[in-house]
Amino acid sequence: MLLWPILAALLALAPLASAQSKESAPAATSVLAGFVQYVEGQAQIQRSGDAPPSTGVETLRENERLITGDGRAELTLSVGSFVRVGPHSELEMIDAGLRAAHLRLHRGEVVLDVSLLIDDQVSTLRVGEAVVRFEKSGLYRVALGEGNLAIQTFSGRASYQASGETMEIKGGKALQLDAAGAATPSRASEARKAPLLTWTKDRRRILLRQALQAQKASGATPVLDDELRHMENNRPVGTVVVGP
Repeated sequence: MLLWPILAALLALAPLASAQSKESAPAATSVLAGFVQYVEGQAQIQRSGDAPPSTGVETLRENERLITGDGRAELTLSVGSFVRVGPHSELEMIDAGLRAAHLRLHRGEVVLDVSLLIDDQVSTLRVGEAVVRFEKSGLYRVALGEGNLAIQTFSGRASYQASGETMEIKGGKALQLDAAGAATPSRASEARKAPLLTWTKDRRRILLRQALQAQKASGATPVLDDELRHMENNRPVGTVVVGP
């Protein structure tokens, strides 16, 4: 987690694998919020009006919905940040801003991988009349099913706003809400084995590998190596640095 904000700048520049291609094959990428850059299995965008649904690498525009069957998808949330959508989910784009995106979860689950905030602009996720704000860089999971809502903050800080009240969800904490809106605090670790979280970790490794390959191919200054060297030379007593 310590290096993820550093790596995010590289990820925005790296070629990514498309839905139908192998991991090593380059494809188009974008920093535009809602860009569906990777799909596994069944997923489609429900267009507005009479437009037919589309699949594969597309952009989820305002008032459109990404609907998954037995599949999952990865979208750009903001520069260097991503939202990953689990199976049997429905996610609507409300506002696709460059600094922050505003979405609505109708059903299913999402994992938000937020690497940095731009000009203090935060992305939000609406669930019914409630709003979940992602106020710091971190890793979050939101799941909605059968009227129950679960929000897990693995790192970072989120807030849940409904009926004029706000509840803060710090790193390591979670909030469970029933159909009546009654809230029960819990621990985020209870959801650590959720399949979408495992997939998020796999996607992170792939994106990192692709970012480093793209950086090496471009001949750019090895930013990651410089940062690791700086950490090694300036680490406080008692810190263990893993890596070169």
